[in-house]
Amino acid sequence: MRELMSYLPENYPASRETVCFQQALQPEAEGLWAARDDLLAQLDLWTATWGLDLWEAALGLSNGQGLDLRALGGVQRHHAAAGKTEEDMEWVEVDGEPFMRLLNGAHELIVSASDGKVTAVHKLAFTKAVYSAGVTLETPMEADDQIRVMVMALVGSVPADAELEVLVTNNAKDDEPVWEDATGDVKNGTNHVFANQTAANGFAFNFKLTVSRGENGQDTSQEGWEPDKTAALWAL
Repeated sequence: MRELMSYLPENYPASRETVCFQQALQPEAEGLWAARDDLLAQLDLWTATWGLDLWEAALGLSNGQGLDLRALGGVQRHHAAAGKTEEDMEWVEVDGEPFMRLLNGAHELIVSASDGKVTAVHKLAFTKAVYSAGVTLETPMEADDQIRVMVMALVGSVPADAELEVLVTNNAKDDEPVWEDATGDVKNGTNHVFANQTAANGFAFNFKLTVSRGENGQDTSQEGWEPDKTAALWAL
């Protein structure tokens, strides 16, 4: 709120008595204004805090966990009472590449809706905590002959205490590919000799690479892998 003195005529600040009187009232006025804002916030499920107890009692809900989840439950029950279904609601999903680019830590999602006259803004706080990641080929790499040996080089850095797992297969097109553990070979930069020698649907290469963060919390940086080194040894 504005300072109380700003509501008075321009000549009032010249009066020390008036200034002292208004300064004494200022904290009380700010407290009343804050109480007003807090009370109004309880009238909206998305901004309510202590008022959620009253909302849940009115809607016949039990106390949930976390303000956002409790508010969502209240909104859903409120919409249901008004005959609204999930098909009447607009859902927003944050996934794929935008989510992957977010660093671990606290974030805020701001949703703004307007009917052309009034704009409502809702803020959702969330914490991203992703400590493992995996990658594989969407389409296996086919070969004209039996794949006997492969070597893979990771481009990036993997902390010493991180958990790295590399599974590889030379019959990726089969219904049940044979996955072999090549983690040690990839770490050492040595060739992996495939034990499997059969492929019902033709030989094809694929891999599953998984990295999990270690106790020190250091990030893993993987820019890619070098397929040429794998392809060069397919027909050996």
